[in-house]
Amino acid sequence: MATDLYVYAGQLQNLERGKNDVTGIPPAASLIVAEQWAIMCKEAGGEDKLIASLEVKDVREVNHA
Repeated sequence: MATDLYVYAGQLQNLERGKNDVTGIPPAASLIVAEQWAIMCKEAGGEDKLIASLEVKDVREVNHA
């Protein structure tokens, strides 16, 4: 199981996928693998700065229960 980052409709979310999963992504969305996300964060000067530059709301910790 891998956890990637999914950006859609102004929100940053985790997306879990298995080895054989096929993931369809709408044209206005982005799916970023965790390794690439780490590189992007480093280049931006930190995750907070990257999220701010993308102008998205981080909803990864929201509990929908």
